[in-house]
Amino acid sequence: MPDIEDMTPGEILAEASVADFITSLGLGIAEAQTALDENSVNQIAHFVEPRDSLDGKSLLDLGLSPAFYHYQHADISTSLQVSLRVEKEFGLDLNLSGSFNDQSETSDNRTESSTETTSRSRTSTTQREARIEIAMSTQGALQVAGNNYQLEGADPRQRIETLASRLRGDSNSGVERVLPEHECAPVNPTVNPTHSKIVTTPNTVAFLGAGTFSRAVIRISEVPVSAETYTLKSGTSVEVQPGASVEAHAQAVAAAIQGLGYQTSVIGGPGRLMRTVRHDFDVVPYKAEHEDNTQNFAGFLRDTGYAVDIEGYTDRSGPAGYNLRLGKNRGLYMRERLLALGVPANQLPTPDQVRSRGEQRWADENQPDGQRNEAHRITETYLRDRTDYFIIVRGDASHEIVRSEAQPSQFGNAAGTGNGFLYVYKPENARLTGSDRRVDIGEHRFPLDGSPAGGQVQDAPESYAANLARDINANSAAGVRAWAEGNVVHLCPQGAKFTLALVTTSNREISLSGSEDITVTQQFSRSESRNLTQERSGNRTVAVGASLDIRYQKQFEMNVTGNSSISARLVAIPAPPEFLATIKEYLS
Repeated sequence: MPDIEDMTPGEILAEASVADFITSLGLGIAEAQTALDENSVNQIAHFVEPRDSLDGKSLLDLGLSPAFYHYQHADISTSLQVSLRVEKEFGLDLNLSGSFNDQSETSDNRTESSTETTSRSRTSTTQREARIEIAMSTQGALQVAGNNYQLEGADPRQRIETLASRLRGDSNSGVERVLPEHECAPVNPTVNPTHSKIVTTPNTVAFLGAGTFSRAVIRISEVPVSAETYTLKSGTSVEVQPGASVEAHAQAVAAAIQGLGYQTSVIGGPGRLMRTVRHDFDVVPYKAEHEDNTQNFAGFLRDTGYAVDIEGYTDRSGPAGYNLRLGKNRGLYMRERLLALGVPANQLPTPDQVRSRGEQRWADENQPDGQRNEAHRITETYLRDRTDYFIIVRGDASHEIVRSEAQPSQFGNAAGTGNGFLYVYKPENARLTGSDRRVDIGEHRFPLDGSPAGGQVQDAPESYAANLARDINANSAAGVRAWAEGNVVHLCPQGAKFTLALVTTSNREISLSGSEDITVTQQFSRSESRNLTQERSGNRTVAVGASLDIRYQKQFEMNVTGNSSISARLVAIPAPPEFLATIKEYLS
């Protein structure tokens, strides 16, 4: 039973067993009915006994029979009265006595003598961040901790990337991480007359057809019922037997084609991962070695209409919040690159949908914190709605892939299923200067120039891009700054600015200042360096006496009283005829 003090009235009534009262009354009625029935049966002996006064006849012979009594109904009532009283008493008496001198005696005491000296020092350091705005067109300098860093480079992107690299690599700067970011208002270039090899977005102009050698993508969505023959060009074929599963068949096809001298890799499947690119430490753009494959991948997306999702990562060096932003910017860079290469926006995630895991994925895998790891500095691209396997085939100068001869063909059936070639890409330089073709930005005209530039040959897409960026930057009246990345020209209004986030863990003071359109919007917070020294010495004698008396009393009293009543109606009923007939037959 729980503590009465903690019980509710309903719980107390339940403990008082009201049901027992009602059960006892009901059983009393039942027992009374049994007694009445037994009494009626016992009367039979008197009714069947021959009587001399009746000339030897019984009462039964004269038509009399015993009466049976039955409770027609019974009303049961019960009432309870519950009273509860709880009494508590708590008392506390505390007596203290003490003496602080060299000689003192007290009964029940404790004496302690000690001499102590404590010395402690502490220095705390936190990660700090500063922010700087740099105009696109500036050629000024940034002063960091008394050191001068001149912006150098032919275009805005190059100047910013060079500055960021110098700050990271110079221990005198005290800056360990630099994250460049920029936002550009739309410039909206147009191409007149248009050409299928020139793609524009509000802030880019891309010249397609770049790359080194041909590429192809083969889709494997099913296990064939019989052997398949894959032809890459006339005279170059291989037969592949069905695999045990779709994945196994994709691996078998890839291995067979690789045996012909091509490079192959299998991607996609239930994981949907299509591309992984790597980044240098603290750098947003992916490594240059991935550019050919990016252009090929963009062509594949344009041809198939497949939609993708993008996710950016960093390694575990640096602050988690900074890494989250860096991973986001890497994902956004991949999105912008695919968009610039002609992939429609509806096949790409919106900027808000580009995901960043920062360093969290590796933290979840218990990778060491603070560790630099190139394998973790990646951006991944996933197919949004397809779980087919895809084989990437890479050719070289002696291993071409000819679209018109590639078999089995799934060209034009990207939305369906079936094994075969979905896409073939062959790099080619196109002469784009005919018909006085130009790029227009507002009222300013920039004729295309395909002359060799940046180490590229005549009419190479990269040459067109480098020459266009040069011409735009040379025209200050256009109010636009430009820089070329491979075959893509990026455009920003001249008033646009780069924002640099600088991070340090150094506890020394680092001052920032700038000249010529370089503005420090947030200085490094003052470093935290605190030294705390504590010293204590002395001799003491302490005598303390104490007495403590605690009293606690609880008393409970519960009374339960009740009364009950029954009102019942008896009804006499004659013995059943069958009963009387049976008795008479028995007596005869």
